Amino acid sequence: MRVLIAPDKFKGSLTAAEAAEAMERGVKRALPRAECMTIPVSDGGEGLVEVALSASRRGRRIGGDYDADLRVTRVCGPLGDDHDARWVLMRARDPSGSHTSRMDEFTKRSDGHNRDEDHDSIAVIEVAEASGLAWITPGPDASLRADSYGTGQLIRAAVDAGATTIICGIGGSACTDGGSGALRALGARILDADGNDVAPGGKGLCHARAIDTSDLMPSLRLHHSDSESDCARIIIATDVSNPLLGSDGAAAVYAPQKGAGLQEIDVLEKGLSQWAACLSRLNADFDPGNGGMGAAGGFASGLTATCSAVTVPGFDAVAQLNGFDEALEAGADLLIVGEGSLDQQTLSGKVPVAAARRAGTRGIPAVAVAGAVNVQNDELGDAGISDVIGLAEVSDRAGDKDDTIQHAAEYVEGATEKLVRRFQSGETHPA
Repeated sequence: MRVLIAPDKFKGSLTAAEAAEAMERGVKRALPRAECMTIPVSDGGEGLVEVALSASRRGRRIGGDYDADLRVTRVCGPLGDDHDARWVLMRARDPSGSHTSRMDEFTKRSDGHNRDEDHDSIAVIEVAEASGLAWITPGPDASLRADSYGTGQLIRAAVDAGATTIICGIGGSACTDGGSGALRALGARILDADGNDVAPGGKGLCHARAIDTSDLMPSLRLHHSDSESDCARIIIATDVSNPLLGSDGAAAVYAPQKGAGLQEIDVLEKGLSQWAACLSRLNADFDPGNGGMGAAGGFASGLTATCSAVTVPGFDAVAQLNGFDEALEAGADLLIVGEGSLDQQTLSGKVPVAAARRAGTRGIPAVAVAGAVNVQNDELGDAGISDVIGLAEVSDRAGDKDDTIQHAAEYVEGATEKLVRRFQSGETHPA
């Protein structure tokens, strides 16, 4: 029996790689002769760097064609304090290999360019590593001042290292600055009516009147000539479709997570409105109402309007990056997915459902392990997951959150064993 194991992280307890290892042990306890393939996954947010590294740590080439090299760059945090941020540089062993060809096809589909891409070197970065919530104490002042300059420093470091494709996961951002900080790190200037630089952060954008891109890194320019060979492409991976402005926009939906109250939300909305006007003057094709422009405090808006950047569904980028689709095509008898909580957000298309639906198109059944299960039977089935088990079902102290976190790997292993035995016996026990 061939089992494909593809969990997301169990937030607060296990990384995706750790969850995959525990699941593999569970499968082996139920089916000692099973052939297991572990591919930790992500929605393109926090954990993307770990996903890129996991294959290298296990001695397996990513997608069959790449080696992963962990890099650390000193960056300016969201409130100005320096810290180290991790990112990954992936180098192709065989530029003509199948996975590099797939990356060519993927970027062409994403941005409409038809020329051949150069995927000898791919960088994987995260906003969370450089400009994430972990680097601030959420509060009114932080929500107004936090900016994404450090993420721009990671992009610059990746380009300087020779990366021609930069996959950027934008979950966990501390900022509501429209990506303006990142653009400043890449050479742009955000100017007020007198031609002076505005203050960093979303509040500073209230005074923005123009964007000067004359010193923007040449390889990242939006209208880079297709005949030139030194251009780099940024692929922004996001699992949300919010617009930049309005009741579903960056300030209204995500600023409260960063400590913003109603007053701060109003200020940030004003700043993003000014930012949208500046971007529209610079790029007539820019539309702040497009899906994804409000993700991560509007990060994608600034990059897509001024640089050679596109947004893609997070799991689509991950599936290309780690060879998930290739693993499905190779064939499997069962897919096991998982995450910390299976709930309504999951059913809207997050990682476990996205993976299960991909498997379903190839006739591969999918089951799930979750820290907590909060979905109905019919919803689960419609999402392509035939069975699920929550950790409470195997926990000695069901309902004790601290115990579940402390013994998460043990419980995931036991839950997976029980789930696989049920699958083998033909039983189904959906939530």
